[in-house]
Amino acid sequence: MWTAWYDRAVVEPVFELPPQMAVLAEGKALASSADYRRAARERRSDLVIRRRWLDAREHVPMALFCLLWDGFIAFWYVRVLGAPEAPHAMTLLFAVFPIVHVTIGVRMTYALLAGLVNSTLVGVRGGEVFVRHGPLPWRGNRTLAAASIVRLSCDMTTTRRKKGESHAYRLSAHLAGGEQVALVSDLPTVAQARFIEELVAERLGLLPAALDGAAASPVA
Repeated sequence: MWTAWYDRAVVEPVFELPPQMAVLAEGKALASSADYRRAARERRSDLVIRRRWLDAREHVPMALFCLLWDGFIAFWYVRVLGAPEAPHAMTLLFAVFPIVHVTIGVRMTYALLAGLVNSTLVGVRGGEVFVRHGPLPWRGNRTLAAASIVRLSCDMTTTRRKKGESHAYRLSAHLAGGEQVALVSDLPTVAQARFIEELVAERLGLLPAALDGAAASPVA
C-alpha cells in the first residue's frame, strides 16, 4: 500500500541536489540550484535528471551475500559433476535439486550488477516525459505525452522488518483521463522523490503536488 507521505499544505520547495543524482541540460551536468531552476523554466533544451543506483550501504552487503550464495552453488556443482563414480540417476538428481537456488542466485546477481552500473533517467524532451533504466535492461521504462499530465505526486510505502521499518518512495503522473501512472518507484529517500517531482513539474508548468495544498490521501 502506497500512502501520501507529507502534509502538502506546509511542505516548502527543495531544489538541493540529493546524493546519487545529477541534472543534465544540453548534455552537461548543472552545478547549482539556480542552474536547475533556469534550465527547468527556460525550456530551451531537453531536461534530464539522472539517478545512479549505486549505493555502497546497500550493494556492499548485497555483493558479499551473492558471493557466498553463488560460491556455494558453484561448490555444489563442482562436487556433483566431479564424482564420475556416482550413478547417473543420482548425479542427475543432485544436479536438478538446487535449481530453485540457482534461479534465486541468478536473479540476485543480476540485480547486483544492475545496481552497480545502472542509472535512471527521468526527462522532458519535446512534448514527452520519459523514464529510462540502463544500460542493463530493467522494467519500468515509460514515455508519456507531456500534455496528458495534469499533476505529479509522491507516495511512500513502508516495509516492516525485524530490525525496524524501511521506506521507499514513488513518483506518479496523474493523467487528464483520471489514470495514475507510476514514473519511478523504489526511490530510497524523500529528497530524491521531491527533487524529481519539482523539477519535472516546473518544466511542465505544473505546480508540484507538494505545494498545491491538496489533502494527503492513501493511494492503492
